[in-house]
Amino acid sequence: MLKELSCCNKGVFFHGIEVPEHSWYKVSNFYRTSFNAGIIELCKSIPYFPELDIKNNLLRLIGVNLGKDVTIAPRVQFDYFYPELISVDDNTLIGDCARLWAHEYGIDYFAVGEVKIGKNVYVGTEALIGPGEIKDDSNIKARAIMIYEKDFS
Repeated sequence: MLKELSCCNKGVFFHGIEVPEHSWYKVSNFYRTSFNAGIIELCKSIPYFPELDIKNNLLRLIGVNLGKDVTIAPRVQFDYFYPELISVDDNTLIGDCARLWAHEYGIDYFAVGEVKIGKNVYVGTEALIGPGEIKDDSNIKARAIMIYEKDFS
């Protein structure tokens, strides 16, 4: 189904730019996306409590695959549409205001892919992580943009 979406759903527009049949709720189930958004927005305001692991457990509830000892700073933005395509391995730190998105869109394409972050990775403040893979022991600097390269022509 994901391959079908990324190849065949050309012309999907967001934020009401185009007619309603091309709106964001056509990409994923409206109710599921709304639930995901609510959980993600709640998690953005929860500070990190390693003893309670509240934030990580809420993110697991919507399908994010998190390893052991993953630290997620406040205001980290996960993908509303496909959180189940995001996996973060053990001993990884995701910095404040980082964004992890399993989708990418442009004027004439919409692509969906897995986001895989390896073990012992540091993702800096305000980094944008798109579909692709980050290897173990990587250090992604603040405000970096990490998106796989693909020819959409």
